[in-house]
Amino acid sequence: MKKMMMTTVLSAVMAAIASPAFAQAELYNQTLFVYDDSWQPPNCQVTNDGFLGLPSVTCGNVRALRHEMTLVVKGPNDQYVRSAVNGCMQEAAGAGVVAGLAAVYTGGVAMPAAWGAFQSYFFGCMSYKGANAVSIQIDDRSHWVE
Repeated sequence: MKKMMMTTVLSAVMAAIASPAFAQAELYNQTLFVYDDSWQPPNCQVTNDGFLGLPSVTCGNVRALRHEMTLVVKGPNDQYVRSAVNGCMQEAAGAGVVAGLAAVYTGGVAMPAAWGAFQSYFFGCMSYKGANAVSIQIDDRSHWVE
């Protein structure tokens, strides 16, 4: 009997965790800024296609590593939490916190303080609205471009 009760409780907990309200979903996604770095010289090839079979050089384009810095908020897939996240982001943007974060991020040295201030503001707002269990991060999505 005890084992059956424990199995029932365990399956109820697993069903609650697997429900859409507890599933981690991307609630907010905003590209802060885009920049290029790590320039690579073009690839050049020497072939004998020139006039009368003389060597000729063909070069490609210069490549750069393009970084897209994106602010991502993940949390329970719940309409109330989603609304709270959007509201707190609008308040943060209104206060100039998001813009300040993007501007300071490129400077580098003051980034930890700016990121900490942004997190404190955002989580304070979320707590005030009664919507917790969200995570926030900056994703650096990078790829080579010509």
